[in-house]
Amino acid sequence: MQALPSTLPQITRDRLQSITSLSVMLASWLRETLIPSPGHSWKRRTRREEIEIFLSQNLTNAPRLGDLADHMGLSSTRTGHLVREVTGDSFIALRDRMRLERAKLLLVSTLFKATEIAVECGFSTPQNFHRFFRSQTKMAPLTYRRKFSAPA
Repeated sequence: MQALPSTLPQITRDRLQSITSLSVMLASWLRETLIPSPGHSWKRRTRREEIEIFLSQNLTNAPRLGDLADHMGLSSTRTGHLVREVTGDSFIALRDRMRLERAKLLLVSTLFKATEIAVECGFSTPQNFHRFFRSQTKMAPLTYRRKFSAPA
């Protein structure tokens, strides 16, 4: 049996925060891509699942309706109608809802700066992210973080 080291290696707070943030992002990705929803068949994804998976995997790139149409092999017009049929929302409303959900998750579960979250959620500038977040939640992103994050 090997002797245990007399001291364990020290992990800095910054390193621990990075590890935690990466863990949350990995868990989110695994949940979105690997875990089937209830009643899911491995044979084929539904159109709704295809749309939501495409958007969640491409939020950072600020996807447009044309991007989804190309991915699905449909015209932009048909894709817009399809999105509304299967989700009940327009493409923009669905994308914005998913952006907001991801932003909220990142705010409460990571220590990313608001500018990093803006990029991760596909906003062109931190100001656009702040304006959008405030219009949807009636509070600033950092206020939301302070209110809903678990104490460290």
